[in-house]
This record gives sequence, C-alpha cells and structure tokens, in this order.
Amino acid sequence: MVSLDELRFKLDELSFKFDQQKAQHAAAIASVKAETSTLRQRLRHAYESFAQPRATPPIESTFVRSVEWTLSDFASSVRSKRKNEAMWSDEFVVMGIPMRLEFFPAG
Repeated sequence: MVSLDELRFKLDELSFKFDQQKAQHAAAIASVKAETSTLRQRLRHAYESFAQPRATPPIESTFVRSVEWTLSDFASSVRSKRKNEAMWSDEFVVMGIPMRLEFFPAG
C-alpha cells in the first residue's frame, strides 16, 4: 500500500512537471504568434509590391478552406499564353490578407 507521504510527493512532482510544460507551451504559442505576425507583414508587403487592379470585389473570409477558380473559354486562354506568362485569379482574402492565384499554363 502507498503511504500518504508518497502520494503527496508524487502529486508535487506531477504539479511541478505540469507547470514546466505549461510554461513551455506558453513560450511556444508566443513564438508562433510572433512568426505569424511577421509572415502577415511580409505577405502584405509582397502584395503591395505586386498589386494589380481588382477585376471584382474580393471574397472575404477568415476560415477559407478552398478556393474555386473557374476560367471561361479555358482552351483559348491556355493557347494564348506563352512560356512564363501567367494568368491571375480574382482577388480573395484569407485571414485579412488579399491573395490571388497565379497559373502558368505553358510552364
């Protein structure tokens, strides 16, 4: 049978380990938040550098899981593009960051 002192010791040991893990988790979360902020700034800067006029108003959603890009007359659009010439989707917004899809049909 386990004594009360052994149980208290085990409880203190587990409590100490829990506190350590909680501190490590908080530090990891802070690091991820800082990295996310940096990436958002870099994306905004990149977007501003390559901004093009909007064809249609952006679709805005924080929880975008997929984007569908429908091209009318796809065959002629692809034939008209040369190598390294891109096609751009309409603008959409993910977590407040405007984005577009870029497609190189001829490579």
